[in-house]
Amino acid sequence: MKTALIFMATMCILICGCARPGTINNSSSVQVTSQITHPPVGNFNDRMKNLADQLDKNVSGNNPSNTYMVTSFANLDKLGATTALGRLIAENLIHGLQTHKWQIVEARLTKEIDINAAGEFSLSRDIAKLKDELEISGVVTGTYSVADGNITINARVIDTTTGIVISSAQTYIPANWVFDASFSNENNNKTMKIISDGIK
Repeated sequence: MKTALIFMATMCILICGCARPGTINNSSSVQVTSQITHPPVGNFNDRMKNLADQLDKNVSGNNPSNTYMVTSFANLDKLGATTALGRLIAENLIHGLQTHKWQIVEARLTKEIDINAAGEFSLSRDIAKLKDELEISGVVTGTYSVADGNITINARVIDTTTGIVISSAQTYIPANWVFDASFSNENNNKTMKIISDGIK
């Protein structure tokens, strides 16, 4: 009888001892899983890709020979200024629309390649270094606005000859996906002449 009791006590100790590490391992694995999240950069790129997909899907009267320029997006309340966020949206749309075979003109292409000790450069915002005129048939532009912790982004494609909106798109991103510095306003009064090439 005493032997049976000792055997049962030993088995209880072994079972309880084995159960504890298993419980700890399970909880730690759940903890690790909950910490894995998609990086905001990937999420932002996905939203921008969706914006480009919408513009391509909704466009009316587009011709493969049409040429477009993508401009910096502006704060809805400050249309004359751009920010790091506005430029980032435009950069992503250049890529997104080009993958849909849109003919995108680069507005910042310089007349000559600038070679100096810092490297070789072909893009600039110095008005004196840019081409005098660019021929385009449409412009891709838009605005963003912040409300209730979200940034709503509206994009549109405008025919430069008629001013008619030939496509539009909309998406939003949580405001905490971007740094506060992204909203820093930067004014630049220099302008560049853009003309329509009349292609339809």
